[in-house]
Amino acid sequence: MRKPIWENALLAAMLILFSAGLIIKGYVGEEEQRSIALQVLLAGIPVGVLLMFFRSLDQRLPVLVKKGLSFFRQPWLRRSDPALLFVLCGIVLFDLLYIGVFRKLVDDENEFINAIRIFVEQGRHYFLVHYSEITWLGPQHPPLPVFLIGYIVKILGTDVYFPARITAVLLGLGIAVFTYHIARQLYDRTIARWAVILLFAIRYFNLAQVTSNNDIFVTFFFTLTVLLVLKLKATEQLPVFSRMGWAVAAGISLGLGLLSKYTMFLAYAMLLPLIFRPFAENTATDHFFSRFWSGLRSNWGVLLVLVITSLAVFYIWVGYMIRSGLITLHAGQLMYYLGADVDPYGDWKPKVIENGYFSSWRLNFLLKAIFYGIPSGIGTYILPLLGLGIWAFIRQQKERKKVNSNGFIRYWLAIVFIPMLIALPVHRYFMPAFPALAILMAAGLHHFYKQPYRILILALFLSYVTLVVYMS
Repeated sequence: MRKPIWENALLAAMLILFSAGLIIKGYVGEEEQRSIALQVLLAGIPVGVLLMFFRSLDQRLPVLVKKGLSFFRQPWLRRSDPALLFVLCGIVLFDLLYIGVFRKLVDDENEFINAIRIFVEQGRHYFLVHYSEITWLGPQHPPLPVFLIGYIVKILGTDVYFPARITAVLLGLGIAVFTYHIARQLYDRTIARWAVILLFAIRYFNLAQVTSNNDIFVTFFFTLTVLLVLKLKATEQLPVFSRMGWAVAAGISLGLGLLSKYTMFLAYAMLLPLIFRPFAENTATDHFFSRFWSGLRSNWGVLLVLVITSLAVFYIWVGYMIRSGLITLHAGQLMYYLGADVDPYGDWKPKVIENGYFSSWRLNFLLKAIFYGIPSGIGTYILPLLGLGIWAFIRQQKERKKVNSNGFIRYWLAIVFIPMLIALPVHRYFMPAFPALAILMAAGLHHFYKQPYRILILALFLSYVTLVVYMS
């Protein structure tokens, strides 16, 4: 797989799937969508073909980048990764240019910004009293993202648009840094760098980190919680009291995620590897219950502190919902998404209508998500890289290599994808798993290629050209 012909085959597969996705999008869409799809094709394919013939780029690019990293080797940056800073600075420059040029609102961004305006113009008391009446936000989401951006807008005294989107950019950078440290702890620095690039190559993540929404908030706190859990796991040999700081930090992060979006509840499952240790290298001789008891004995104290801290933070909002009666509305909405036959606006009496999980609309919704929504959300052009990552994981499993690291990534993906496919399979709701997808792809590339720079460039380019043309 390290021969140029196989690398060109992978580049060709990325271009073919990229083109196929756009053709389908244009075929089923309106005339304007067909025009946009054609523009993206005309922009993306020439670059991809050029990269296929420019084989020497894999050897020349590291030399060019190394010369350009001289600024990032300053003494005050000695503890950082120059390559990571180089990539993130380039992304920030593009993001700021994008925010200044494109002001089109996407998905739920219009409702999100309207909620912030209500908070800024009417004040916190009015906002909370009339919370259930606020479109989109009131019936189903907690208020932390609106509060944070609202207070920033009040301090700056500006319009909502720029503070909201710049906050998203900063959160996106934070997610990238957390992804880097997770991948570096599980694998090595090279995979960590590639994972950051591939994270921004995921189409919807690239869109979410330049638009204002609560999905970027929950992904930020979810990824931070995963990183802190790994820190706790790495310090198991230390005394319990010396680990309490990490436990409190992880609990606060988890609680703030719950105050951002309820899908953060999935993060509690990411605590289980602290106890169960299901990814031991020598599972044949190390009995499951002995590993469970060992993990519980080492981590029960920090786990208890973590959970109590997170619930204490979340109770700030739960207490208000109980007092105001919002708890019935939000619980009904969650039960409705889980397939219960209830009115999402609080009527808990069974309904004689098709809104159960196995009803036709839920099945159609699921099939559409699997065959259209999720591939479109992550980008059809990176599906070959996902396949490469899965193939690498299978080979390493047979060879008993990197069992712990690969198992943790598989577990992370399963914890997000399985519940969301059952409850509400919308592509943006899978965002907490996007860092794991990026690490999976980076690990797959590292297994088969030494210098896959043309592949990384094409994936990132197709992501950004899609973003720019669709938003122009």
